[in-house]
Amino acid sequence: MKKTVAIVLAFFFLQASSCKKLCEDDTISIIKKENESSKLRTDGYYYHCDTDGRFIFDFFLYKNGILFRVTAVESTFEDYERKILAFDNIQRYYRNKKKFWGTYVIENDTIRYELYYPGSSCAMSTWIMEGIILNDSTFHILKSYKPNKSDLQKEDKIYHFKLYSPKPDSTNPYIK
Repeated sequence: MKKTVAIVLAFFFLQASSCKKLCEDDTISIIKKENESSKLRTDGYYYHCDTDGRFIFDFFLYKNGILFRVTAVESTFEDYERKILAFDNIQRYYRNKKKFWGTYVIENDTIRYELYYPGSSCAMSTWIMEGIILNDSTFHILKSYKPNKSDLQKEDKIYHFKLYSPKPDSTNPYIK
């Protein structure tokens, strides 16, 4: 009987440890570092428009290399800023969820940013988006891929800048 219990316990712990490994989130591969470039503005947020002409508000870039995604689809800037960027909504909903945080880097005229996305299992995967900077308030994302360069996908999203103050703080529990 003791042997059976020991085998069952060993099996349980083995299963639990393997599930934990399966459910470990990817690690952000773009190292957070201070953005010393003036290639893109960081005193507001970036958005793009979908094929129906609706605004898709995406994220804030911070000088410390952090990206904060606050995604929503709205028909006007006013609706977005009133509903989504309300301080209590930022604090309550967005700040403590890993999927809204990432990092970015600017090298020459290229921007790359990496964010968490739901994976195929219980773990969060990371994806890198890469594109070219057109001017200090516009960039064009052309491709996305996994950090190991697999799953290359073509993209075609042009992001525009909108001045916004006060920006939410970039402090978060996920990217130090």
